[in-house]
Amino acid sequence: TGSSDKTARVWDAMTAKAVTDSLEHDSEVTAVSFSPDGRRIATVTSKGTAHVWDVASSTLVAAPMEHGSVAFSVEFDPRGERIVVACKDGTARVWDVETGTLRASLQRPQSTWLTFACFSPDGRWIGTAGDGGDAAVWAADSYKLGVALEHTSRVWRIQFSPDGQRCVTASSDSTAKLWELPSGKELARVDHKSSVLQVRFSLDGTRFATASTDGTATICDTATGQRLATLDHQGVFVRRVQFSADGRRL
Repeated sequence: TGSSDKTARVWDAMTAKAVTDSLEHDSEVTAVSFSPDGRRIATVTSKGTAHVWDVASSTLVAAPMEHGSVAFSVEFDPRGERIVVACKDGTARVWDVETGTLRASLQRPQSTWLTFACFSPDGRWIGTAGDGGDAAVWAADSYKLGVALEHTSRVWRIQFSPDGQRCVTASSDSTAKLWELPSGKELARVDHKSSVLQVRFSLDGTRFATASTDGTATICDTATGQRLATLDHQGVFVRRVQFSADGRRL
């Protein structure tokens, strides 16, 4: 967990007891992420500092990684060797976990700040989302821009399918869009009545879900883009969606 009290903690999910010391930061902790093996966590702060911590010892793996601007998200790559951080200054920075060395700085000219960045589960891509009216997919090995995915307003999230062959984006233009990779071809569009804040694939990749400020979430078929169900929250913002591991619940 990350808190406005400038700390992060790791807890035992069965006993609710802390399994790390209080991990101290320079400011509010804005995002946290586990490494794929669960042995490390990454944290970022409102002052733009990123840390990678060893869970067993509650110590830093490398020196703090500075961004100079509010950091909104942090995610590990599938091998746990790099993190990508999305920042208010419009950049996504990729860092080496062991050394704290900057690997790349990714930026689209039209984005003044980024809301989210992540690696694809197969490790081929990095996705970035921001206020420039598009999301971008970058090659995770060369850090070159692969394709820009167009919306007409801020993009809040990008999520990759488990096989890395598709992605879905969520935007303030009231749509979620399903895309083919690496072509960037738009395969389907899910229309809402107001901003779409988040999208998620099921673990088997056969479905994806959307969350919107219009008070609904949807479940859609990945193969066809067809809406399978609409979940109504009676006009209250739906901010997050998450599939259960077996894909039977949302």
